[in-house]
Amino acid sequence: MWNRLKEQFSKVTQTMQFVLKTIKKGNDFITFYLQRIKDARDCLFTVGACFDDNDILIPTLNGLPAEYNTIRYIIRGHETVISMKYLRSRFLLKRL
Repeated sequence: MWNRLKEQFSKVTQTMQFVLKTIKKGNDFITFYLQRIKDARDCLFTVGACFDDNDILIPTLNGLPAEYNTIRYIIRGHETVISMKYLRSRFLLKRL
């Protein structure tokens, strides 16, 4: 029973990690895109997978279209780890 439960959580974790890495902004509003990232992260957290902001930051930046390249380069060049809260605020400023 425990092995089956462990296997089930492992499958969910692998699936959600894949989803997290493949989420693209597309034509969505940035707030909706960031919510989908958060939902995937929360789902992974629920099954015991823990991520820090840096683990989430890279897939988040990778899912952005070219119009976000300037922000993407600035954030990737940052010397310290950027929180998702800070990232969200930068995206919302760009939208203005």
